[in-house]
Amino acid sequence: MTSELSRLAALISSSVSTIETACEAKGIEVPSLKSIFEPEQDRAFRSASDATVANAIKVVVAATHQVNAILESPYATLRNASGAVRPYIFCAGSFLSDAISRGF
Repeated sequence: MTSELSRLAALISSSVSTIETACEAKGIEVPSLKSIFEPEQDRAFRSASDATVANAIKVVVAATHQVNAILESPYATLRNASGAVRPYIFCAGSFLSDAISRGF
C-alpha cells in the first residue's frame, strides 16, 4: 500500500499534467516565478481555464497544503496558517542582525 505522501504526490503530478496539457493546447504559458508578473498573461491563464483546469488547480493547491502539513512541524504549520511571519525571514545582512538584536 502506498503512503499518503506518495498518493498526494501522484495527485499533484496528474493535476499538473492536466493543467500543462490544457495550456499547451490553448497556446498559453503557465505562470512562473522565474518571470516578471504580467497581468495580461495572468488574465489569459485564469480566463482560459475551463472547469477541468480550474478543478486541477484547486487539487494542486489543496494537496500541496496537505503535503506541507505532513512534512512541517505542527508549530510551523500553525504559524504559517495563522499568517504570523517573523520579519527577519525577509531580511539580509545588517538588516538581519538588526532584526535579530531587536528580538524579532
